[in-house]
Parts: sequence; C-alpha cells; structure tokens
Amino acid sequence: MTSEAIEYGSDYNEALFENHEAGIDWVPRWARQTFEKVERSVYLVLSSAGQNEYVATRQMLVEVPAGTVEQVSDELHERGALHTEAYEPLPPDRQFVSGQDAWYVPCPVCRWPMHVRGSLLACRYPQHVGQFTITQDHDVGGAPRVRGPLPALAVRAAETVCLHEAVWRYITVPGITEVSLMGWLAEQAGIGGDAITKWPHKDRWDISVRAGSSVFEVDLKDTRSPSMIVARPPRARHVVVPDYRSWQVAQLRRSLPTGRYEVRTVRAFKTLVGKALKEAQ
Repeated sequence: MTSEAIEYGSDYNEALFENHEAGIDWVPRWARQTFEKVERSVYLVLSSAGQNEYVATRQMLVEVPAGTVEQVSDELHERGALHTEAYEPLPPDRQFVSGQDAWYVPCPVCRWPMHVRGSLLACRYPQHVGQFTITQDHDVGGAPRVRGPLPALAVRAAETVCLHEAVWRYITVPGITEVSLMGWLAEQAGIGGDAITKWPHKDRWDISVRAGSSVFEVDLKDTRSPSMIVARPPRARHVVVPDYRSWQVAQLRRSLPTGRYEVRTVRAFKTLVGKALKEAQ
C-alpha cells in the first residue's frame, strides 16, 4: 500500500485510541483481532490510569518511540509512566547491515525507525517528507553516514525495540504537534508551569492553558481528511491544525458549527497567545 493509502486508513482507525473513558464493546471485531496487543497494553492501560500516570505514559509514547530495552526501561521509571506492551523488537524492514553490525535510522521528525528499501530510507508518515540514502562512508564511531534533506544519524540496532506501528501512528504522530506546542507555551514569559494542563481529563481535549486573563482549551487535529474532524466534533473551542494542514482551516470554519469553534494553524494560535500575553502586561 502507498503511504497515502495508509494515511487515509489511519484516519478511520485513529478513533480506537481516543475517548479512553469509554468501554471497549464498541471496538469492531476486526480491530480487536488486528490490534489485540495494542488494545490490551495501551488502550486499557491508558483508560485505567490516573491523570498524572496518563500524562507521563502518553508523553513517553510520543517522545520515546525507539531505544534499547534498557533505555526504554529507564525512561519508564524516570518518568513515572505505566508499563505497556506497546514496544516490540525492531522489525527487519527498519534495519540494515553495514560492516559487522545492524543499524537503523530514526526519522528526524518523529524519531521512529525509518523504513529501509535497499539503500533508501523514508518515514512511513507522508508528511515527514524526504528520502534518505545510506552511504558507504562511516563516521569515527563506525556508523554509516546518512545523506538526506535533514540531519539523520544511524544507530546500532542491537537490543532495540520500537513502538508498534499502530501506537506510533495514532499516538506518536499527532502527539508530536501537541508536545511541541506544550513546550512552546511553557517557554513563554507570563505562562507558569501550573498554567498548562496536558491532556485534561485524560484527553478530553489536548491542552488547557491560561495566558494572562484568557484561558484556551485546545484540541489539535492532525488528520488528512477534515470530514473526519467534522464527523466527530472536538470538545474544545480552539481547534488547531499543524501548519502543513493550513489548507484545512477554511473548510473547517465552514463545516463546524458557527460560533462554537475557532479554527487556526499552530502558527496562528501562537500569535493569539502572544497577543493575550501582551494585553496582560
């Protein structure tokens, strides 16, 4: 299947990992069979977690998509995240042999191991554009050099695990924009750490933030089809899409209930927050 076909299908399946407060009776039989492992280890763990555990676990699934068994274990303990079975041994199609060792290359955007086809590498998510090439050159540590549109480093594959593809697509990929915006907000003068709530009520929406006298409840949506957002209307007033989905803003403003939502790109939302902070000075 092409990357575009996978992305279309993923838009429909993403709902399996939303609304963690609900039961699982509504999950289709085919989904239970296909994602049995993910459903058991991620969906049920998140639905049973307390708020702090939920945030720690959710953020780890965004920020640590791959690593050695020891590294993943250390991250679990340091973050206070809950153990899941979301990680699996690095699949053969994500690694290659150079010299005496097997290697993989994390995507520069999401850090999930890129797909390998001969000497070519690419992330499975179409929006993480760019094709990379494994060269015959090696750095001082023996790692094969990778050439591409962004800096990318090869990592030894021994003892490596990575997220199951379903977890990566439904949690990690959209979470990149969420966590990046959370980090940006925390860096703004006038917004203290206690002014930001991550995934309130276990992801009823994505971010609540107080900027000056304004409180923003934000739902970030990263989906190929705006109709999927309209079909399952967000719970937060501020609907934010990644900058690379800017073409969706006009359609969502037309299609979502008038007066109920404000739709912006990430860049435009940052401008809105900056204005609120300036007015509070």
